[in-house]
Amino acid sequence: MAESTEQRAYHLIEELRADIDFELDDVLANIVRDLPEEYFQRLERADQLTHLKALLAINICHLEQEIVLRSADGRHIAVVAGQDYPGLLASILNRLPTDQPLIGAKIFTSKTHEFIIDLFEFDSPETSTESDLMDSYTIQSAIEEVSRLTGQPSSGISEFVSLYPANSRVVTSPEELADHFRAFTEVEQTNGIAVQTKNERDCNQHKTIVAASILKARDVFQRSAQYLASQSIDIEQAFLNDLQLGGQSNIAICSFLITAGAKEFSMTETSSGLTNLLKQSG
Repeated sequence: MAESTEQRAYHLIEELRADIDFELDDVLANIVRDLPEEYFQRLERADQLTHLKALLAINICHLEQEIVLRSADGRHIAVVAGQDYPGLLASILNRLPTDQPLIGAKIFTSKTHEFIIDLFEFDSPETSTESDLMDSYTIQSAIEEVSRLTGQPSSGISEFVSLYPANSRVVTSPEELADHFRAFTEVEQTNGIAVQTKNERDCNQHKTIVAASILKARDVFQRSAQYLASQSIDIEQAFLNDLQLGGQSNIAICSFLITAGAKEFSMTETSSGLTNLLKQSG
């Protein structure tokens, strides 16, 4: 006797559930363990759950293609992929929509380089900065710490911090904010480009800050990513902040956490290479 539609659906669901349950715990545990701590610090829980579901689908279904998640308002795009290689970020940037300015990005690579979660934010007339406001104590504490780290007065730092979106996670990291402030100040003084590279606590990793006022934020981010890929340098994490100064003026600040790939890494060569590339582009 042939199965009815309801019976067939029930048996299929039970078979799929058993198959998925068998893999689910191990796959999910491996994914969570492989994500950098910065990912959990920078993102909301609801967004994390969405990304984890996409990674589960990639792993359980053995998908080779990327999963692209778009917000209903078109302002946010997340790209989740079960692969990583030098040049992947530049490739993704080439395929993003060009009808809206790119104003922010958060790039995360798993510790084992098995997968990536890349998040992009686009400008919109409806963009609101009134939600998810940080309390004044958090902001003031950050300003005072940046003043201590840079030796600069709080008044100028306060103006600088006000350029960031109200919910920016950068403000909760005074050390990173201080790096951004130094680059921002250098660009203002030279009206051009600032590239700063320093060693991280992990001796194999380096932090590169790229700031520019002569190019659009997307161009600064994309060309920097392309240059790093051309040098066989892996991008572990990357963040883009487009600071609007009024009118059409802006300063783009990109932060890259990188590791050297096939050849010996030189901070001086990387900084000068990025600087020369962006000057030629501008």
